[in-house]
Amino acid sequence: MERISEFYLSKILNQKVYDELEDSIGKMYDIYVTTDQGYPRVIGYKIKKGGEIFNYEFRNIEIFKEDKGLTVRVRGVKDIIPRKFSYLLSKNLLNKQIVDVNGKKVVKVNDLTMKKVGGATLISPP
Repeated sequence: MERISEFYLSKILNQKVYDELEDSIGKMYDIYVTTDQGYPRVIGYKIKKGGEIFNYEFRNIEIFKEDKGLTVRVRGVKDIIPRKFSYLLSKNLLNKQIVDVNGKKVVKVNDLTMKKVGGATLISPP
């Protein structure tokens, strides 16, 4: 099992998330990001378990590469209240058409690359 610092959003969506006791806390449903400090930064995630949705702070979370794919592990889950200036990646961006202001064209967002940088997880440029 190898810890990774860069991964695609689509590879962790709908994956089981495990706590420090190896128990599943549910499946990764979506990820909250904010742009309050410039570049889009991950601040939380949604877990779906048994028809219920839980919102947790994106801390103490690690992604591992295994033979069967990626595994998400967390320590010390902490509830959060979603902020008004945050948005959900899967709901608002994935598989949507957006305007690329640099290239001045419409592009479809098929996937997003996430990267851990200096303790924060950011949306990595293509």
